[in-house]
Amino acid sequence: MPPHGRSSETLAVARTAPRPAPPRVAGLEEALAFRLGPRVLLAPLLALALILATGLGLGWWLADRLVREDARFVAASTSDFLRKLVPGLETLLETGTVSAEQRDALRRAAARSRVVAVTLLDRNGRPILGGRDILPDAPAPLPDDGTVHALVAEALERRDVRAAIRPVRAPGWPEQVGEAVVPIGRDGRLAGLLQISVDLTDKVVAYRSTFIWSLVVVTALFLLAAVVPGYFLWRRLEALEAAAAEVRHLAFHDPLTGLPNRLLFQDRLAQAIARVRREGGKGALLVLDLDDFKAVNDAHGHAAGDELLRSVARSLARAVRATDTVARLGGDEFALVLAPLASLEGLRAVLDRLRRELARPVEVDGHEIVPAATIGLALFPDDGEEPDLLIRRADGALYRGKAERRGTVVWHREPPPGAWSGSAPDRP
Repeated sequence: MPPHGRSSETLAVARTAPRPAPPRVAGLEEALAFRLGPRVLLAPLLALALILATGLGLGWWLADRLVREDARFVAASTSDFLRKLVPGLETLLETGTVSAEQRDALRRAAARSRVVAVTLLDRNGRPILGGRDILPDAPAPLPDDGTVHALVAEALERRDVRAAIRPVRAPGWPEQVGEAVVPIGRDGRLAGLLQISVDLTDKVVAYRSTFIWSLVVVTALFLLAAVVPGYFLWRRLEALEAAAAEVRHLAFHDPLTGLPNRLLFQDRLAQAIARVRREGGKGALLVLDLDDFKAVNDAHGHAAGDELLRSVARSLARAVRATDTVARLGGDEFALVLAPLASLEGLRAVLDRLRRELARPVEVDGHEIVPAATIGLALFPDDGEEPDLLIRRADGALYRGKAERRGTVVWHREPPPGAWSGSAPDRP
C-alpha cells in the first residue's frame, strides 16, 4: 500500500468522535467478554438471609422459653402458697381425702389473678380434686391434647417443675395457657402433684411483640449495614464492568470510527469464509483506500482528515447489509466483507451503492470534499479460502488500481459474464 500522511489519530480526537453502535461479535470479542454482574453480591445477600432466618428462629424460641419460665415461676410460687395455707396438703395428696377446711383453704389459696385452674394429682398422676371443686369460677375442663400427660410423665421422672405453653380455643379459657406440673414431696418421697393452668396471654403477646420489634430493629441495622456498602460496591462493579466493556471495545474496534479493527476484521473474515463453505454461495472481500487523502490533511489539517474518515465509515456502513462487516485497517484503508452473496448481480448492486455513498460531498472545515476511493476485490471461494491469501489478492488488486486507474474497482479475477447467477442479496 502507498504510504499515508496521517499523524492525527490521537486518543483525544478519538474520544470526541461519535461512535456507531458496534455489531454483535460471535468470535474473539465474545470469547473475551465477561460480566461482573449481580452474582458477586449473591453471597453477602445469602449470608444476610441466613443470619435473619437464624435470628428469627432463635428469637422465637427465646420468647417461648421466657413464657415457659414465667409459667414455671407462677406454678412454683402457687404450690408454695398452697403448702403454707392448706393444712396437711401432703396427707391430702397421699390419701385422696379432702376435708371441708382443706377445700376452703384450697379455694382461697388458688384464687390468684393469673391462675385459671388447679388440679391435685396423686403420686401416680391420677386426678384427686380439681376444676370447679377448687375454683368455682374455673372454666369447663379441657380435653388433654397430650401436653398435660407429657408434663406429668416428665415431672414424675425428673422430680422438678415442668411447664409448656398451650394455645387454647375454648369458651372461658384464655388464648395462651401455661400448663405446669409441680411435684410435692414429704420426707424425701413423692406425695403427689399439682397441675396448675396459668393465663399467659398477655405475657406471650408482650414477649413476642418485644421480640418482633427487636427483630425489626436488628433487620434494619443489618440491611443498613448491607445496603450502604453494597451500594458503593455495586457502583464500583458497574464502573469496572463499564471499564471492561471499554477495554473490549478498544481491543477490537478503531477508536476514531468505531468500526472493527484489523484483529476483529480477520476474525470476521474467517467466520464468513466458514459460513460460505458450510452454506454455499459466494463471498467478497473489498479493500478500499482513499485517493489523495494526504492532500486533505495537508490542506485542512488532521482534524478535518479525521472528520472525513468518520464520514467515509458512515457511508460504507450505509451501503452494506447489517450482516456484512466494515472495518478500518489503519490510516485511510478500509475493508468490507460481504457474505453470503447469491449472485454476481447482487455484488454489483452493492458496488453501485458504495459508489453513490462515496460520491456524496462531505463538509469539512467549511469546505465540501468529495471522497474518492480505489477498491481491490477478491471473491471466495473462487480466489481462495484462506484469509491471508484473500487479503493478499485483494491488496494486489488495490495496488494495481492505485498504479493504473484510481477511483475504480479492480478485481483480482473478474468472473466471466453469466458464470455466476441467482437472486440478488437482500438490501440492508
